[in-house]
Amino acid sequence: MNKFLLLLLLPFMLNAINYEITVPANVDFFDSEIIVYENELISIKSEGIWQYDPRPNFKTGPDGLVKGQFSLGALQVKCNNNIFLIGSEWEGVMLENCTLKFGMYDNIGHANNIGSLNVNIEIEREVLEEITEDEIEEEKQEELVEEKVEMNDSSNDKVCSILMFLVLLCAGALYVKEN
Repeated sequence: MNKFLLLLLLPFMLNAINYEITVPANVDFFDSEIIVYENELISIKSEGIWQYDPRPNFKTGPDGLVKGQFSLGALQVKCNNNIFLIGSEWEGVMLENCTLKFGMYDNIGHANNIGSLNVNIEIEREVLEEITEDEIEEEKQEELVEEKVEMNDSSNDKVCSILMFLVLLCAGALYVKEN
């Protein structure tokens, strides 16, 4: 495919796909059923309140409560066997194909956890459709026809401009002659 054409079409070939899910606190990993592919850019934002312990002092948002080097109660995502803390906002590129699974980081267990988070996922997905040689040739022919029409329009504009100039010149000459 023509590189110039590809550059022109690139903004239209990228589609942002948005998902909105609710991740419960009381499951190990919630299967979002959202499939991502290698090298896709993903943005995740989350909000809400959940608890990693039923006692009142353990309420937290998606960033969790920092206890030592771990953020208990933080939102995490799992892509195949890779797990990473994402908290309230995360953006990155997926290194492999997988189905996204979300959960709370909790080293005790999830059965007694309370609440849920609202999670928004945006995936920049490339939609490349196969373009046949016939379609490329047809597009070139359309461009040639458009160029010819533009050239004709341009020629017509020049003729009209010259005629207008002559009319104004004659009108000016008549005005000068009368005065």
